[in-house]
Parts: sequence; C-alpha cells; structure tokens
Amino acid sequence: MISAIIRRHNSEDEYFTAEGCHITELSNFADDPGLSIARARVEPGRTTRWHRLHDTVERYVIVSGKGRVEVGDLPPTTVGVGDVVLIPAMCRQRISNIGVTDLVFLAICTPRFSDRVYQDLDQNFNEYFPTESKMLEKNQSAPEFTAVDQDGNEIKMSDFAGTHNVVLYFYPKDDTPGCTVEAQQFTALANEFAELDTVIIGVSKDSCESHRAFIEKYALNVKLLADTTGEVCERYGVWQEKEKNGQKKMGIVRSTFVVDKHGVLADAVYNVSADGHAEAILAKIRQL
Repeated sequence: MISAIIRRHNSEDEYFTAEGCHITELSNFADDPGLSIARARVEPGRTTRWHRLHDTVERYVIVSGKGRVEVGDLPPTTVGVGDVVLIPAMCRQRISNIGVTDLVFLAICTPRFSDRVYQDLDQNFNEYFPTESKMLEKNQSAPEFTAVDQDGNEIKMSDFAGTHNVVLYFYPKDDTPGCTVEAQQFTALANEFAELDTVIIGVSKDSCESHRAFIEKYALNVKLLADTTGEVCERYGVWQEKEKNGQKKMGIVRSTFVVDKHGVLADAVYNVSADGHAEAILAKIRQL
C-alpha cells in the first residue's frame, strides 16, 4: 500500500544526461512503482539523442519554452506550454529546443522509469531508421518549412511568396573555412541580391547561439537558420552519406536552392564549391 507523503523539490539534485538534457527526478521510488515524474530541461539550440523506452509509456508535459518534438512516424511538431506528448513504449523519440530560453517539461513514465528500459538509438540510427533524404530537382515546388533564425525568429518559406525570391543555401558548419568564404561572398553581394528582390538564407544544424557568434565574428549580412533537428535538411535532400579519409558518415552536402516568387525551384544545385558560388547564384537570379 502507498502511504501519504510529501517529497520536496531540490534544484541541486539536477544532473546532466548523455541524452543531452538536464534531469531532476521528482518522483521515482520503489514504493511507487506505477509511475515516475522527472523535470527535464533542454538548453536553447540543443537536440536530445534519439532513444526509445522498452515496456514504458512516457508523456511530456511542456512547462515552459518552445520545442520541436519527433515521435515515431509523426512529422516534426512544434510544442509549447501546456502541450502533452504521448509516447508509446518502443517508439523512437527526441526533442529540440527551438526557442531562446530553456525548454522545460515533465517526463511522466508508467510504470516508473529505470535505466534498464532506456535504449539509445543515435549510435545505430541509420540501422534502425534510414535517413538519407531524396534530392530535389528544378521546377519542383519548394518544400515548406518552419525554422528559427539566429535571433530565434520563426521563418517559413511561405513568408516570401509573391514578394521575394529566396536563395536557400545549406552548409556543413559555422566558422569553418569553406562555410566562412561562402557566407562572406554572399554578404559582399547582399545589396545586389536585395535590388533583385532576393533574400539570402543559410541553413546548418548549428544552434542559434553559434549562428549569432558566426555572424558577429565576420560581420555577415545573411539570415542563418538553426535546423537543429535536421528537418529542413531532410526536406531539401541535403542530408546525405559522405566519405572522408575512407570513413562514411551522414552530413550536410553543400547545396543551394533558388526559389522564385511563386515558390518554385528555379534551380537546385548539390555538391557546390564555396568559392565563387555567390557570384554564380547572382547571375542566375538576374535571369529570373
């Protein structure tokens, strides 16, 4: 029989997990085996590891912040305060903080959580769930997306319909040699693109904080989207297997998409070279 008891919350009990979030166990005791409650905290720009729980149903109750949850075969979904996410046993899951403040939620498990039910899927994710995405072609409709820029502002492709062309360029990582050259050259031509009603948007899986530091360091004049979940990369077919020094791994293939004012791909170019690429794209914009 369960006895009446009050357990006090102690913020000093919080610890950081390999999954990528901070956890405080609020209630997880052998004398209450049917349920456990944990307070989870995910920092801005961070995505937890893919994982699943054996024989355990989990519920997220969002307390504060803004996130994007990926559960099973459901599309990535934005969640906010008061939303509840039901995660069946053996269902793959992860959550990203897409806001500018900590994402805090309650993780309620039935029966109570224990380490033995937890399975990390990231290490062998491709074995469980193939992730290489389908490449796009010229004259297709540009896939819609919602993502946040370096300042945490929500950006959609449809925001520019009827008013602007969009140069959407994907690059592997902030503040690396090729990615810096590419961003600087787009910045140097930013006024010429603007005169042609064209916005320049870069996309990588880096966080908002990383993007802001990158922009400030090189005085860049481009928007940078924090696609920490990889959703936009997958929709545009740039998340592919790459080989370097004989080792194969998944990563972003440097690619650029020219989207006209009607939301149609005027061009889709994969495996581009960073140097001189901005000038080549400007020439294509002039032909629209």
